[in-house]
Amino acid sequence: MTTMLAIVGMTLLTTSCLDKVRRILDKLDSDDVETIDRTQENVKEEEAREVQKPFGIESVEDTESAEEERYTPLTDAIKAGSDGGEFRQLESGETVYIYPESEIFARNVWVEDHDGQVYYMDVSGCRMPSNQAPDGFFTNSRGAWDKNRPATTERIMGEQMNHTYNDSQQGMESDQWVFTVNRIGKGTVEHKYSFGTVERYECLPLGINAFRLRRENDDFVQCHVVLMAEGRQVCISGGGATKTYYAE
Repeated sequence: MTTMLAIVGMTLLTTSCLDKVRRILDKLDSDDVETIDRTQENVKEEEAREVQKPFGIESVEDTESAEEERYTPLTDAIKAGSDGGEFRQLESGETVYIYPESEIFARNVWVEDHDGQVYYMDVSGCRMPSNQAPDGFFTNSRGAWDKNRPATTERIMGEQMNHTYNDSQQGMESDQWVFTVNRIGKGTVEHKYSFGTVERYECLPLGINAFRLRRENDDFVQCHVVLMAEGRQVCISGGGATKTYYAE
């Protein structure tokens, strides 16, 4: 499995899983909705239903989030083990929530562990450390809900992300992410490595100041991007790691 990992500034993993009827969402493009599919005995693979709130949507105005009274990551969190899934650490070090029978990872969802901690599994399928989930709540260095940090409710328009970002504030040669997106953050992104390789991604709105990057011609490689500091910074997560990039 580890041979399938791609490096985009960090290792990225992805997939989805669940059982029975997929809920049809009005006014949403199905390509922009992240779901969790779990296999079930005697149920055809195409019969699935959504078990998480639709963070991956065309308009971020429809996202359930910290803006809703009484909402917290626990509101829609999966209880670990209740659906046949389990947390597992891969040989490459990433922690995923996996369904053993299908070897499929849950993604873009909060999962409550037996110790009471609630972990966010990002679009790469791994616990997301030190970043903001699409609902505005933050995770700590272990990928668990950081209850000491207030949730974000102030939105930054996606078009403010139209910059070139690098991982060095000293102007040294480094990896770059170049965003070309519209008002809601839908568009294209190029990841330019310092050694010359260029990877291209589709950018899609995911929630409050959060976006999903899906690599061109390879849906397996995805990462989670959060726009911060009025567009001057982006935090990019995937494969169990998070890194901050700064606008030039």
